[in-house]
Amino acid sequence: MSKNINEIYYRRLDIQKPVAQLSGPDNRYIYDLKRIGYPAGSGITAGSNPYTGVFLLENQPYYRRTGFAYNFTASIDKAWSDGFSFNAFYTYGSSFVTHEPTSSQNNSQWRFMETVNGRNDVQRSRSDFDLGHRVSAFVAKKFTYAKGALASTFSLVYNGQSGNPFSYVYATGPVRDQGTSESNDLIFIPTAAQISAMTFLPATTAASQKAALEDYIAQDNYLSKNRGKYAERNGARLPFTNIIDVKFVQDFNVKMNNKTYQFQLTYDVFNFTNMLNRNWGRTYFMSNDQYSLIKYEGATGSTTPSYSFTPVRNNTPWGISSSTAPSYSARWVSQLGLRFKF
Repeated sequence: MSKNINEIYYRRLDIQKPVAQLSGPDNRYIYDLKRIGYPAGSGITAGSNPYTGVFLLENQPYYRRTGFAYNFTASIDKAWSDGFSFNAFYTYGSSFVTHEPTSSQNNSQWRFMETVNGRNDVQRSRSDFDLGHRVSAFVAKKFTYAKGALASTFSLVYNGQSGNPFSYVYATGPVRDQGTSESNDLIFIPTAAQISAMTFLPATTAASQKAALEDYIAQDNYLSKNRGKYAERNGARLPFTNIIDVKFVQDFNVKMNNKTYQFQLTYDVFNFTNMLNRNWGRTYFMSNDQYSLIKYEGATGSTTPSYSFTPVRNNTPWGISSSTAPSYSARWVSQLGLRFKF
């Protein structure tokens, strides 16, 4: 287990305190970048902002919780004299952070954090690199015959891995600490009764939008368990992945001049089950580790929110990877090899 001692923390200094709160169960704070409120005699016109992004990088304030990480592993490993070997292990890892230094500029580091009440109020949350569960297993059998001149080895490797964490956010956010087009504000997960009371635009399709949103939340494992709460940063996960690789090795041992030479023919199939069925062995991805589930359409009377919702196709907000790189095993790939040992 490890614990962060001096974490980094980003703040934007050219914005003032929130100007209001939304009305209803989602009562988060909202900002107005143009409303600065400079004192009389400052030489700056009231209601204007002469600055465009002033950021402070500092050690995390003492009153905020620091991050930590832990993991553990259990394994079994056994080899027999008859050429059979087996190995399996289970690992669970979890990590929590406040800010993660994943961007090249202070501006992007600050603005792309998913939050509820604005990016000057980042709370500790699950890391983008949180491991989750991982199960791996290896089994192999070597057959030696023809008085040791030939040998065949069959092996199988399995890897099961939790999907990457991701966040549910608004398509355009209500907080407005970075403008009206930002998409990093975590959603409020409404109950069925709260959906019924929400305002959806356009009004002519409001009923169908409410029904579609209710259906999606009800079938989603994370959202359905957290209704009436704000979504957590990286609270949801992509689907669990199951990958199996197989390998065949044929050895040819040739004796010449009292010395043994070996020719080795290998054949690998990465993501073997995907070769059997195109719907098996899939891996998944999501751009920027977030999904814009609901669109914030603005507020009437400054604080009463309205929304719109477009049904999620097949209830799958993630994409299916099509990489052919063996290390990613998104699609099956075979490889033939020849080796000479002397």
